[in-house]
Amino acid sequence: MLIKSIAWFGVMLASRCLKLSLLIGSTSSISLLHITAPLSASLFSGINGLFTIAGLILAHLIFPLFPLKLGLPMLVATLSWSVAINKIPKKWLLPANIFCHFVLPITCMMLFITHPIGNEAWGYSLYWLIPVGIASARFLNFAQHTFFSGLQSTFVAHAVGSIIWLYTVPMTSGQWLALIPLVAIERFTLAGLMTVGHEAITAFTKCIASIQSKPNTNSVNI
Repeated sequence: MLIKSIAWFGVMLASRCLKLSLLIGSTSSISLLHITAPLSASLFSGINGLFTIAGLILAHLIFPLFPLKLGLPMLVATLSWSVAINKIPKKWLLPANIFCHFVLPITCMMLFITHPIGNEAWGYSLYWLIPVGIASARFLNFAQHTFFSGLQSTFVAHAVGSIIWLYTVPMTSGQWLALIPLVAIERFTLAGLMTVGHEAITAFTKCIASIQSKPNTNSVNI
């Protein structure tokens, strides 16, 4: 487990260097770290996945690995993904689901709309109704595909990251509005890549488990 954790930690560090696109009007960027971080929950249990992300944030305090404002969005994205694929203890599942997919995005919408600049670009925050809508549909046994889990995870992270950005980086309402079409492309792409990544990890772990469970036919009985 320790070797696997260290190896995945290295994958996450490397993935931050692979940029997907630059955000208009800012120096921030979308990298593969936005995919590999939540997928920690696919490789480990949800709690261990969160500890892996926490370790990455702790490493940042020692080395300048990435803007620290990326840390909190990654944590909530991992928690959201853990909830969606049932990788956290059952007794925490419903509270975590309500927090990640209802309380958090709605709170972010309120914080965005009540901000002077955000109020002029309130339409930007409508994206954060996506996690709410998917979670509501899942209570009715709809939207069960892994892709919807990816949408929830990436838009929850987007909500938290946008609020941090709104209150720390000066941008005009026009810049926020200009981001709306780019956000759709980025987030749906991230959700798709997370889906592919999750399926690949699941297939790989099943293959390893199958190999390990096979009896050693080369052994000689005496």
